[in-house]
Amino acid sequence: MEKEKDNDTSSAAAKSKSRAPRSRTAVFVVLGLIAMIVYAGSVALISLTLVPVWLPWTVAAIIAVATGLWGRKAMGRMCGISAMWLNYLIYVVIATGLFAFALLLANRLGAGECEPVQAEVTRVYSETRYHSKRVSSRRYIRGDPYKVYYIDVCLEGGINKPVSVNVNTFRKMRKGCYVELALRSGALGFKVIDSKGMHLVESKQPQKRSKR
Repeated sequence: MEKEKDNDTSSAAAKSKSRAPRSRTAVFVVLGLIAMIVYAGSVALISLTLVPVWLPWTVAAIIAVATGLWGRKAMGRMCGISAMWLNYLIYVVIATGLFAFALLLANRLGAGECEPVQAEVTRVYSETRYHSKRVSSRRYIRGDPYKVYYIDVCLEGGINKPVSVNVNTFRKMRKGCYVELALRSGALGFKVIDSKGMHLVESKQPQKRSKR
């Protein structure tokens, strides 16, 4: 009986050990997906916000570094890594993207009323991207290609920003033409681009000069 109990105990321990690497792999996959989503979201929001590119990343990195002492402990419990410096590094990398995304999203969601502005189209272009195709539980390959369409517009202060457009709008656009879109004052003070209802205008309206 004792031998049977020992065998059961050893088999249970072996099963728990075999499950540990799988659960750790799952945690890394989830963390990797979170990092990809928040960094991609941050880049997309920055392109629609009139803010220096370095500013949200710098603020987010400062917050991530400041909270790293707490974050490395939480990361150690999730990942099962004993090296504190590695836990700290993983946390800072993920948290920087997360905080940047949160700041930019809060600024956009709390934006005020729209202010219509006219902007010159400085570039009309498309990019080819690829869908991801799942071939097994842990493997993805590049799938079918698809097109995304953009125009670059010159806004106040000579700032150039890319704006995503659909294929019908893309076909109407030409370099040097003017479009009317809206700017909204963000909750954190940074203006955001609202391209809903964007349309071509015949020519830029001349600025009113003050009478002397």
